[in-house]
Amino acid sequence: MSTTYARLKRLDARLERPILWTFLGAAILVAVINLTLGLVHLITGLTSDRIPLSLLIDAPLPAEADAGTAQLVEGTFSSASVLISGLSSLPIFLWALSNVVAMVTTALICAAVAHLCWKLLRRRAFDQSVSWMATSVGAVLVLGSTLGGALGGFGLMVASTELDTVSPGGFWPLGFQVDPTPVLVGFVILLVAMVFEVGNRLQRDTEGLV
Repeated sequence: MSTTYARLKRLDARLERPILWTFLGAAILVAVINLTLGLVHLITGLTSDRIPLSLLIDAPLPAEADAGTAQLVEGTFSSASVLISGLSSLPIFLWALSNVVAMVTTALICAAVAHLCWKLLRRRAFDQSVSWMATSVGAVLVLGSTLGGALGGFGLMVASTELDTVSPGGFWPLGFQVDPTPVLVGFVILLVAMVFEVGNRLQRDTEGLV
């Protein structure tokens, strides 16, 4: 039993550093890809005057939607992905700003993961900078998601109004969908940051006793 445990422990020690290096490299790669694709998406929309948006819609399904043996009892479209040209400066600015906030938020999360992996590789998981980084990322994720969602949502409402100036809120309802997941993740990261801070204090207290 002890021999098997010792072998598993040695295997875990051998795999630990390669796994951490893999996560570190993956975090950097995701950050680079996210920033590159985000900038391409942003520049393409701004230069071509074709802004991609996802608008709310409340429209019935067409008759051919249940042409088979089963029958639809009830159903509507809830959103539509559209390309819009001729928008005013305000919705375009809000769309661009919400995209920038999303890119920066993702890049900061990737930077935090890479920083944590680097500290684990150096056997300094409870370093002060780790708790600072986690706290900053959690706060940025909560604030960035809230701000980005609000700006993007307001931009969608303005775009809906400009698409239907005769009867605003008719075909395109004035509203937007909110995903609370990023905010919840941000609070979880803040909780983890508190754990790292407690661990850092315990480590300092232990070193002071030795």
